[in-house]
Amino acid sequence: MLMPPPPNHGDYYITLGLEWGMNFENTKNLAKELGITVPIDEKKEPIAPLGTMFWFRPRAMKLLFDRDWEYEDFPPEPNAIDGTLLHAIERIYSYVVQQEGYYPAWALSDKCADIEITNLNYMLRTMNNVVFHEGPGAGKFEDVINGLHSEFGYGNCGNALEAGLKNSSLYLNNDGVYNEKYKVDASNKSKDNDKFEYEFDIKKMDNAIREIRWDPGENANVTINDVVVTVTCENDIEKKYSIEDVTTNGIDLGNHIVLVIPNPQVIISLGGKYHVSKVTIEGHGVRRISDLDNHKISRRSRTVFQKITRVCNKLKNKL
Repeated sequence: MLMPPPPNHGDYYITLGLEWGMNFENTKNLAKELGITVPIDEKKEPIAPLGTMFWFRPRAMKLLFDRDWEYEDFPPEPNAIDGTLLHAIERIYSYVVQQEGYYPAWALSDKCADIEITNLNYMLRTMNNVVFHEGPGAGKFEDVINGLHSEFGYGNCGNALEAGLKNSSLYLNNDGVYNEKYKVDASNKSKDNDKFEYEFDIKKMDNAIREIRWDPGENANVTINDVVVTVTCENDIEKKYSIEDVTTNGIDLGNHIVLVIPNPQVIISLGGKYHVSKVTIEGHGVRRISDLDNHKISRRSRTVFQKITRVCNKLKNKL
């Protein structure tokens, strides 16, 4: 199976690095339906004819040709939505031919190769100019990549202090309202750079509260884990809450939370109304989003997008 390299000019520049787009999960699902056992890795781009222009041996496509396709399998036209079966098929071709014992490959004429290498050199040089002079600086390829990871908050970089967790605020929900009147600030008391520990002393309030909101800081791209919230109520009764008991505008990944947007918030429901005198919050935080978490977040986003797409298509069909 031969095809031109993926398009990378004009509106299609984003293709390099986003070859899967919103289509990794639906491609894997299609591969499972077709009985394909060739490894499919989200970190590796598919050598696929993005644009659906290619040469092939008919017997290499047997799996696809043998499938009993129906018109109802496909979204109605005009179709300008990513993440559909059409886009999965566009990426499954190369795995189909490998399953049948053939290989996919890019092919260029000499003339097209001349144009392609000139364009790629221009794009890489332009990007390097920005990164070297306006970004983290020049260096070996690996150093530049690590510098970009650090700049954007990814990779092994940044302890709790560098994550902006030196100071944080606690808001008390008074009759369903959060405002500055019921805000308490605290500084990180921990001597361990990877840990945070805040102690919020709360002035006596007339009203009992059901809920508190913790604002860890202002930075995005922060991961927090091992969070324990201790709430001291009247008569010195202590109630403890873990990361499983909170809701957040970040992304909850089970045993840790990734704060992907600035001004993150964590809300703790107390499970009843209490007069609160003190709140202690401790845990670990880093200015980092791991590669594994990035993939989990991407998959979750794609799943949500695909569900929305299916609902929109159903609504369009009814109209």
